[in-house]
Amino acid sequence: MENPHQLKPSELFDLLKLAFALIGGIGDAVALVVAHRTQKVHEQENYRAKAAERREDAKVAEDNRRTAAAETRENTKLLNERFGAASAQLGHEKAAVRLAPASCFSLRRQPHSRKLIRASANETRWGGD
Repeated sequence: MENPHQLKPSELFDLLKLAFALIGGIGDAVALVVAHRTQKVHEQENYRAKAAERREDAKVAEDNRRTAAAETRENTKLLNERFGAASAQLGHEKAAVRLAPASCFSLRRQPHSRKLIRASANETRWGGD
């Protein structure tokens, strides 16, 4: 007599194929979930890196703006001091001293005046020609 609960080899083989297919499907699902999470993590890291780069660029731009503003203030202060000194020379008793500020004032209207005024000041300060 045969045992009614005993499986035939072909049925056992079919069950074994089904079990392996089920395990493979579950493994594929887990691999997809892990890949999806990894992708999300990389996207978040990329977003954070770009945000940090934008913040750094904004800091650099702000520093450049502040530096330019400070240079402008310094240049304006320097020019005001020089023209103040030149204005004071207008009332001098010697004619040569009175004429020097007039040429200095005419230089201010020209676009390259700062370079010329600086060169003139350097020559005067350091005893140039």
